[in-house]
Amino acid sequence: MPWQRQVADVALEVDPATGLLAYREMVLTVPRQSGKTLLELAVMVHRARSWQRQGIVYSAQTRHHARRKWEDEHVPALDRSPLAGSYRVRRQLGAEAIIWANGSMHGITGPTEKAGHGDTLDLVMLDEAWALEDNRVEQDLSPTTITRPQPQWWVTSTAGTAKSRYLRGKVDRGRARVAAGQSGQVAYFEWSADPDADPADPATWWSCMPALGRTVTEAATAAELERLDLPEFHRSSLAALRAAAAQPLTPPPRSPIVTGPLQTARRGPECLPRNAVIAELDADPARRLVAAFLLADPSGGAGAAGSRALRDRRTGHS
Repeated sequence: MPWQRQVADVALEVDPATGLLAYREMVLTVPRQSGKTLLELAVMVHRARSWQRQGIVYSAQTRHHARRKWEDEHVPALDRSPLAGSYRVRRQLGAEAIIWANGSMHGITGPTEKAGHGDTLDLVMLDEAWALEDNRVEQDLSPTTITRPQPQWWVTSTAGTAKSRYLRGKVDRGRARVAAGQSGQVAYFEWSADPDADPADPATWWSCMPALGRTVTEAATAAELERLDLPEFHRSSLAALRAAAAQPLTPPPRSPIVTGPLQTARRGPECLPRNAVIAELDADPARRLVAAFLLADPSGGAGAAGSRALRDRRTGHS
């Protein structure tokens, strides 16, 4: 699609003064189902085949998500392509990789404190960056690229939530660079709706959904608007960060919960709020005997009912 070509054309620009890639970091936010996965795979394959012995790693919300994307989408897409047969796939748990004939390797990792330790990487593809609450992954993986001549760090995502502090920082800095007309080694791309735009207006969709009219239809988008909560539609379909973060979902009401020593509740039912439920759990130092006590007011009135159980964890007998 045109938006994919635009991003790839810019990301792979070469600095004529050095002959090396001009950008070290790419930041991309785009609505879901826009074709981001195909763009990422194309960039990783280009890196693997254009230079020898390239270290490439793909990361997502968790290592489990990264492996699922790698195994269910990356590998099958290559197997169906004319490139089939020019690589081998290593599926060993913990050492998964697509290994190319020129020595380049396309592996996976996850957002843990040990991510990438000991590796030397040329391309880091950090997908679904909305799930990161801090920059620990970047701190762990950045040293792996420092000795490479033309490394690239890709941060890609749809809009985040109120907890997406890492992505929020990237977006704020990217917007500030664009507003100031700054040029450097970071390329910033954003497709998102104006937070004040009407989310039900198709004109809003056309303003920010680069796949609309190609792989996404207006009818499908209207169905998503009807199906999803408005904050989630803002986040996933419109990539509107501020709208998603500013409208947290309201949790359902709960019955009152009384905390504190159980003896307080035993003073009498008059101390209980209406519909209160009190529970306490205790165990011996060896954690072999467990006692539980429940005090509830099922009628909503002043009367209280209680129960107690003692169970031996070794035998399971009460």
